[in-house]
Amino acid sequence: MLSGSGKCNDITDVVKEHFSDRMSNHLITLLYFLANYPILLVYSVAITNTVESFIVHQLGYSALPQALLALLLIVGLMMIIWLGKDIIIVN
Repeated sequence: MLSGSGKCNDITDVVKEHFSDRMSNHLITLLYFLANYPILLVYSVAITNTVESFIVHQLGYSALPQALLALLLIVGLMMIIWLGKDIIIVN
């Protein structure tokens, strides 16, 4: 951020100033992917293990196969995102 001119507002403006517009979009997309992908992997494993532990120890049911449980959790979280603020914020 410090290497950009005074009119730069954020990191994308600084990257566009130093590289071309096309290259900056690819570079930022790659950096965002490299920053977020490992975090998403860790969270997906942690959420699956936590829900499985809850089902087995708190609810007393037998464990689902982890692949099926992970798929169900991902679909559930995606439904929350698709339905947007209507399901997250209840009036």
